[in-house]
Parts: sequence; structure tokens; C-alpha cells
Amino acid sequence: METQNMIAADITSRLQILDTLSNDTLFGSYLNVADPNEPNWKQRFFDSQA
Repeated sequence: METQNMIAADITSRLQILDTLSNDTLFGSYLNVADPNEPNWKQRFFDSQA
């Protein structure tokens, strides 16, 4: 389980790097390729700031 948590944290940090490189332009995600640890999940999945 510890290995899975480390991999999940790594993926989340890499996605944050991609967000920075994309200059925070909006891009979405399909639910089947989603990162369940996405900190901005409402924006990413539903294009909502709420």
C-alpha cells in the first residue's frame, strides 16, 4: 500500500508541473484517466470554481 501511495503522490506532483508549464490554461480530464488526488478537481472535471 505504501508503494501505491508514493506512486499516487508522484503522479499528482507531475500533473501540477504540467499545469505550471501549460501556463494555467484550461484543460480537462476524462474520468477514466483522472487523478483521484487532483487538488482542483471541480475545475478540472466540471469547469467550476465553486
